Amino acid sequence: MDWYLKEYDNFNVRTISYDAGHKNEKQNKQALCRIQELMKLNAPVNSDEYNELEVLSILVENYEAKAFPIDLPDPVAAIEFRMEQL
Repeated sequence: MDWYLKEYDNFNVRTISYDAGHKNEKQNKQALCRIQELMKLNAPVNSDEYNELEVLSILVENYEAKAFPIDLPDPVAAIEFRMEQL
């Protein structure tokens, strides 16, 4: 976890809070745009861009897991849904 904080400081990544809200959703969208830009670069491993991409990805994943949790489906509803697809 220490490497994460060091990388965070080195790349001046904006904080993405775990609380849902307009400001945080805006930050999340900005981070997603930056991730898209970084992915287009196809940066070599351990470059500044690669490490920034990795840190931003972790932040976005954590934010989205807390802001938009996905509950497990009801077992009966899941079986019925699958049966309808057949």
